[in-house]
This record gives sequence, structure tokens and C-alpha cells, in this order.
Amino acid sequence: MRAKYYKIGQAPPVRHWYQKRVGWFGKLCVSVFVMSVIGAGAMEYTIVQNDTRALAAQTSKSNKLKKVTSAPLEQTDAQNIIDIQTVIDHWVAEHPAQKWGVVAKSINGPTFDAKINADKEFESASIYKLFLVMPLFNQIAVEHQKNIKVNIGGGQKPIATCVDLMLRLSNNECGEAIGNYLNWSKADKMLKTNGFTHTTFKETNKLRTSAGDTASFLEQLNGDMLNRTAKDTVMRSLREQRWRSGIPTGCPGCIVANKTGDIDNVTHDAAIVQYKGGSYVLVIFSEGGNFKQISELTGQIQQKILDTTK
Repeated sequence: MRAKYYKIGQAPPVRHWYQKRVGWFGKLCVSVFVMSVIGAGAMEYTIVQNDTRALAAQTSKSNKLKKVTSAPLEQTDAQNIIDIQTVIDHWVAEHPAQKWGVVAKSINGPTFDAKINADKEFESASIYKLFLVMPLFNQIAVEHQKNIKVNIGGGQKPIATCVDLMLRLSNNECGEAIGNYLNWSKADKMLKTNGFTHTTFKETNKLRTSAGDTASFLEQLNGDMLNRTAKDTVMRSLREQRWRSGIPTGCPGCIVANKTGDIDNVTHDAAIVQYKGGSYVLVIFSEGGNFKQISELTGQIQQKILDTTK
């Protein structure tokens, strides 16, 4: 570097702080500062390494970290925790003189989904009155049903009254009056559109349905088929059902909302059953059967649930 000369009396230019000499004391301070920074970094690295090894030791009992891999989730079968199918199959085999259509499906609690002859079409008997709820409540809101009357024999009754009578007491006049008011063919079309393909309402003397369709209807009724007020209205009538010698008798202590059908050679019962551990839909259709047998089969199904879950 070449030396720079200044004239006599000329002041040297101002030197920046980094151009000034700091002397031995300044050099010492700078050295100490640099060494402390390096030491701190090394200490932090050591702490991190030690923490990593400690964590690895806690989780894998080794001082070395294992490569993290995503283990596949355990696959479990959520269906049929309770084997109701065996109960139903055994029942049908033990009663060959009758024809049966049975569906048992859990709503909540321990899961099961069992059926036999679910799509077999039976004469509906009074089960058709349950199906009328869908087209009726779709056409007339529950709050207006008390203001509209239907013809029954030589008189009239509000639709709201007839809904309760046909569900709770299985009143035939009210069921037929509401069917006529809705138009059987239109009701049939709406039911078909909503997936009830094994249910026929075109003529009053040819009303047919299946255990599968009825179970699906009850499942939807328990869900969001109707608004809260309408659902509560229907469920209250079903829980206060007069005819209780079938499914309700077979499940003492249960809360049962049911609808029966009993005419000529067919005897049916369809219900939403609530017990301490959950709830389920149970539909038992029969040709040649009776309510005592329906009660017995219900008892076997409920006992299987209790034996499996206790």
C-alpha cells in the first residue's frame, strides 16, 4: 500500500470507526466476543442433539433415531358386531309352514344388519297406513292438517285426527279416507320415486309392500324424512300404539314405536326399538304366522343383543 502525504497544515480526512486502530485491549474484546458466539452455537447444537437422542430413547428404547414411517391403519369390519343373521336363519328354518320376511338393522349402538326375504312382497295389511305419512306430510304441513277434513262414512274428521287414529289404533276408515284424499296412484308414484320399489299403492285391494321397504321407511322416518314437528307427531302415535302383542311384548323394558298389520293370512309388525345400549329397526312380516311368534322372534333377537354386549 502506497503512503499518502499531506501538506503542512492540511488536516487528515476523518477515519471511519472500522479504520481506527483499537489497540491490544480492543483486539482482546473482539476475540472474546467471537469465541463466545462460536461456543454458544456449539452448545445449542449439543443440546439439540441430546434432546433428539433422549426423545428417540423414550419412544424406541434406543439412542438412535429410527426412520419414521406411516403405519397402515388397522382395518376393522364395522358391520355385524352382533350376529343377528344366525338367529333369523334358524327361526325361518324352524318354521317352514309359514313364510317370513325379516329385517333387523341397528340405528345406533352395537352394529348389525340382518335380513331374509327382504324384497319378498306381502299383502301390506295396515302397514300401508305408515307409508301414507310420506306423501301426506309432503303435501300438507302438520300445522295445517287440523284445518282440513276428510270424509269418513257419513261424517268428516280433521286429517290430523285421522293420522293419529290410523297409526295408533289402525283405524281403517281413516286410512282409506287419507289414501283417497291423496289419490292412491299419486301416492304410489311418490313412493316409487323415493326408492320404495317393492311397495304398490295403485288400488286399495292390491296394497303390497316388503319387509325391506318398510325397514327403509322406518330408518328414514327416524332420520330426516320429516321436519321435527311432523316427526314428533308420527312417533308419538306409534309409541302409543294400541296393538302391542308383537314386537313390544318381545322386548320388555324397551321403548317401541310400532305399526302392525293383520288381515286374512298375513300378520306383520314393524318398529323402531330403543333399548339401554342403542336402537334398531325391526320388521317381521309373515304369511301364516301370528303375533305370539313375532314376539318370540323379537325376544330371541333382543336376547342375542344383550348376550353379545353384556
